[in-house]
Amino acid sequence: MSNPQTTLGSNTKRGAIPRKPAAIFVGAGFEREDYEAFRRDIGEGHGLPWVREERTDVEGLDDPDNWMVRESIGRVPKPEVLIRSVSKVLARELGAR
Repeated sequence: MSNPQTTLGSNTKRGAIPRKPAAIFVGAGFEREDYEAFRRDIGEGHGLPWVREERTDVEGLDDPDNWMVRESIGRVPKPEVLIRSVSKVLARELGAR
């Protein structure tokens, strides 16, 4: 039986059967060079689409109310800001497939 590290997100109803991811998503916090190196190292032979969020995809970062401070990480965008961005990127990148 699978033992997920958390019971959050897609792990809430996770069974014992391994699941294949739908895509490899890399957030805007990764520089393009790091993303390209990661993509080269992992390879594209798995049949999964690669999706990269650009910083320009994250809207509202100029509004101080869209930020929060997390212990040991520092200032980060609030989850709802990131959710909107990820939704937009996935619709753009995977919706066209």
